[in-house]
Amino acid sequence: MSTSDYKPIHELALIESQEALQQCLVRYPELDTPETVEQLHAEIVSGIVVDPARAQRLAAVARWLADRLDDEYARGLADRSDGHLRYASADYSGALRAYELALQRFESLGRESDVAKTLTGAMQTLIYLGRDAQAMQFADRARAIFEKEVDQLRLARLDSNVGNIFYR
Repeated sequence: MSTSDYKPIHELALIESQEALQQCLVRYPELDTPETVEQLHAEIVSGIVVDPARAQRLAAVARWLADRLDDEYARGLADRSDGHLRYASADYSGALRAYELALQRFESLGRESDVAKTLTGAMQTLIYLGRDAQAMQFADRARAIFEKEVDQLRLARLDSNVGNIFYR
């Protein structure tokens, strides 16, 4: 995220209503895009442990913006963000529902990379739900996509998650 993006994202983190979002979008019309939902998702992922309340507000803004845009990709990101938040608050069943909805959206759009990222995110949830076999299936699907994309970093992260299955 560039320095010029900080102020609007910082303002979005303070929004607590759809009306406030509308006012912010009047000031920053360039934020009315799926790319903003991508930035919000990245902020949620990076800050969920440090400031869960901020992450929750950002997730609400991501949802409102995705719905406003009527964009399935943005909705998928909002769903995945919701899955991350629910996982972080130990709502594993809710997290799995959110991840599954994100998977459906990304699969219907043919966004394989997002499918693999979502599968990887959902693995820990499945582990906590005692569904290790399904977690391994998710890992296998994600691995095939990451290998095809030659995404070494995500493959390494995936290996770490698979290690968690064996550890438990």
